[in-house]
Amino acid sequence: MTALDNQSLAFTLGFIAGEGSFYLTTTVDDRYAYNLDIGPRFSLTMGVYEEDLLNQFRSRFALGSVTSDSKGYRWVLSSRDERHTLRELIEEHVASGSLFTTSKKHEAFETWSEALDILEPGYSLSKSDLEELVQLKDDINYMSAPSSLSADELIAVIEDADQP
Repeated sequence: MTALDNQSLAFTLGFIAGEGSFYLTTTVDDRYAYNLDIGPRFSLTMGVYEEDLLNQFRSRFALGSVTSDSKGYRWVLSSRDERHTLRELIEEHVASGSLFTTSKKHEAFETWSEALDILEPGYSLSKSDLEELVQLKDDINYMSAPSSLSADELIAVIEDADQP
């Protein structure tokens, strides 16, 4: 990584530490093993005046898209490859002594990374994998949406499923 790219990543990580979100989503759906789909997500939401800044992040790292949001604009990484690329960029930067490691968001990043490790392409999730992902979701999503199921409710979905 060039010095300019490293500086850009450090600047971006400051925004991620303040306004970014590493989280796991869940969907109860009988098309999935144990009736549950769990997916890692990343987004960075900024106010209505920061669309250009988010587009610069998107362009600089060639990751994700910028969409309008009720709070302004959101930089979202939607593909597995993009999430893994972001992870690699952050890990490389952290290895060089980044202050990002002192932020609470770094803990969320580490938990999110554990979920990425479990959700490898082509791997069928076991019951215990899903239970571990539910626990990671509970650890990382400290501000759950009112409509989201609790960890106990998600475990019950897994337990009640007919098939592996």
